[in-house]
Amino acid sequence: MEAFNFYLPTRIIGGRGAVREKAPELLKNLGSRALIITGKSSAKKSGALDDIAAALGEAGVSYELFDGMGENPLVSVCAKAGAAARENGADFIIGIGGGSALDGARASCVFAVNEFENPRDIYKLEFESALPLVTIGTTAGTGSEVDAVSVLTDDETGLKKSVSKPFMFARYAFCDYGYTLSMSLRQTVSTGLDALCHCLESWFSKNSSETSRLFSRRGVELVYPRLVEIASGNYSLQDEALREDLYHGSLWGGFALAGAGAGFPHPAGYPFTEAGIFPHGVACAVFEKAFVEHSLKSAPELWKKQLLDITGGEAPLYAMLDKLTINNVSVSREACETIIERTATNKNAKRALGGFGFEECRAIVESQFLDESQSEAFSGSWLLDR
Repeated sequence: MEAFNFYLPTRIIGGRGAVREKAPELLKNLGSRALIITGKSSAKKSGALDDIAAALGEAGVSYELFDGMGENPLVSVCAKAGAAARENGADFIIGIGGGSALDGARASCVFAVNEFENPRDIYKLEFESALPLVTIGTTAGTGSEVDAVSVLTDDETGLKKSVSKPFMFARYAFCDYGYTLSMSLRQTVSTGLDALCHCLESWFSKNSSETSRLFSRRGVELVYPRLVEIASGNYSLQDEALREDLYHGSLWGGFALAGAGAGFPHPAGYPFTEAGIFPHGVACAVFEKAFVEHSLKSAPELWKKQLLDITGGEAPLYAMLDKLTINNVSVSREACETIIERTATNKNAKRALGGFGFEECRAIVESQFLDESQSEAFSGSWLLDR
């Protein structure tokens, strides 16, 4: 076996009814007071909030609710949530929702025990502690239940940046795919694409290992056929088998991401989510074909034999990506240069097999989105039916 280094300290409790059945006993170990952090609606709509409230009551743990964590969480909101945890004497934080809510909850754990002079100082990574975190996912894509990364939006610049420390992993992750049954088609597609991107990008990472690739492959096996079903129109959003495969595939992608990291489609997509053009998973997926094509140049036989056999080759994979990410988006020259600069200099680009520099990045971004005559930074939208 090749040398590898893998760290995943989160205890994962999965299956239908996991919160009601297992949380009461486990959460007693974390203290007597909790802060629950959610977004606007998914925690309530999915039933997860009711389940954890009942579990906390059974455990004798009191709680306060912070339900203001928005999409692409702002640093300032995370600082506010952390302050709420301090003021309420919370011993731990429970994050419920998709990637934004969970990333925000993770950062709030840092703010709860570190009072920075300026909240933006969290990006300096000059902290060595955080409150314990419990995660409950309500979407099937981000893998944030089982990673240690918070992607936060800087209030001053509007740009997304990541924060990560080994102790930012959750203590417990309750993983019940039933909470994803309330997701819309657009949420399902976007988060499913995010999960697939995590699997592919970690597989093709310079940091990948035999262990992380096992996770990547299993994630692709679960997620890819379900995305093909959705692209073909042959699916039901209430199909529990589909929901289970997408959710468990997203967890495998999260495991792989924790071990090997994401590739350049993630930073390339950030400007599109900041501008409100694409949701995160779609913003990554529009660059995934270019990412796979780039990676296959460096090690085609290894990848084709061990991964792309699941898709039947590159063409079916590319066709599915094209169908689910169809859009009419274009960007100005100035915006194009910003995307190129941020992508080519990002740490994710350094993980690319065979290297990834400005010129290749420029060719990809310009060919897909540049409109020299456009004055607006971004125009257009993702065209998937609601």
